[in-house]
Amino acid sequence: MQALEVDFAGISLSLLPQRAVFLKDSSSLLIADPHFGKSGHFRKSGIPVSGQVLEEDLRRLSETIAFCKAEKLYILGDFFHAEPNEEWSLWCKWLENSAIQQVVLIPGNHDRHIIKLGFPDKMIKGEMLHDLEGLALSHDETETTKPLICGHVHPSVYLSGAGKQGLKMPCFYMKREVLILPAFGSFTGTYQIKALRGERLFIPVNEGVMEVKSA
Repeated sequence: MQALEVDFAGISLSLLPQRAVFLKDSSSLLIADPHFGKSGHFRKSGIPVSGQVLEEDLRRLSETIAFCKAEKLYILGDFFHAEPNEEWSLWCKWLENSAIQQVVLIPGNHDRHIIKLGFPDKMIKGEMLHDLEGLALSHDETETTKPLICGHVHPSVYLSGAGKQGLKMPCFYMKREVLILPAFGSFTGTYQIKALRGERLFIPVNEGVMEVKSA
């Protein structure tokens, strides 16, 4: 795994191929839109979805935490997709055994059920607009006087190749003083972005992150 160091409104960020951002000064890892519990929600509704979705996402998360030696994890909304199901206990067990010291959930529109629960040790609810290292963190894009990192959109970019072949890939979407993270969860849809002049797109590829040059 290799991080890409970028300047975001004068602040140094590490973009990670596991669709996450790392802030070195506070040893903080940022992810958005994991939608944990979504596969369990579909199975509960009678739709056959693999039970390994959450296990794989938690494996990726553990790998990223170990790589960065992160001490805090900030989840920028849509942590748990719907009502608690059997996957909630898997999350609690993972957190208990994780090296992470604290998880801060910045609530998103899918989190109304989960924030009614008593959170496990090491996990707390943050503010809807949370301050961190001179940055503002939120689930959705909102007005703020500070550079903003958020999620919600699940941005992706379509890459064209020879023979009319193409591929849609999750991306980091940077515009002015807003950075929108790709959805961390592997069982989510995406929204295709077409960058305007001055905006930047970065895609996870080959265990690294590369910038997509816009026209």
